[in-house]
Amino acid sequence: MVGLLVGIFVAIYNFFGVMGYFLENAFFELSQDLFLFCAAVCFFLASRRMADRATRLFALGLTLFCLCILFREINVRGTNLEPYLSFIFQHRLHYAFLAVLWIVLIAVTLTDFRATLRHLPRWLLSLSGGMMIVGILFYISGDLAEKHFFWSSPNVSEMAEESLELLGTFFIFCSSYVVLRRV
Repeated sequence: MVGLLVGIFVAIYNFFGVMGYFLENAFFELSQDLFLFCAAVCFFLASRRMADRATRLFALGLTLFCLCILFREINVRGTNLEPYLSFIFQHRLHYAFLAVLWIVLIAVTLTDFRATLRHLPRWLLSLSGGMMIVGILFYISGDLAEKHFFWSSPNVSEMAEESLELLGTFFIFCSSYVVLRRV
């Protein structure tokens, strides 16, 4: 993980200023998608291994959280998948799909809501919870950079956005990996 983090910092350092790496569906954005997909898979696999129902439901919630961010980041315009998936993304059907999954998860969780909710503070104080918090903070910072909160230059803002979001998705992935390894 440390080597991967160093690689991310080296990429940010070397590519910052070259807009081609920071555009839609370019290196930085595709790396974010890969981290989010892997995080969702890790959380899902961890949920399958967990013994008690409350932690399993919590891990499934984290899986859906990662999928929500992934679907927010995916852009099929200009790709080979556009003819096949543009209808889904244009009409926001992927969000409807996620909403149905959230409703089902919440409905199932209501039977063990207290047990699931009791798991939250313990998890937030764990290594994986801390990594998730750091990842979310980086990701939110990237969203603020996109809105020119830190810099007025559109190019610098876009490069900072993608860099911060890459760091955020990396830490979200690290969180999921730690959860998977500890189950």
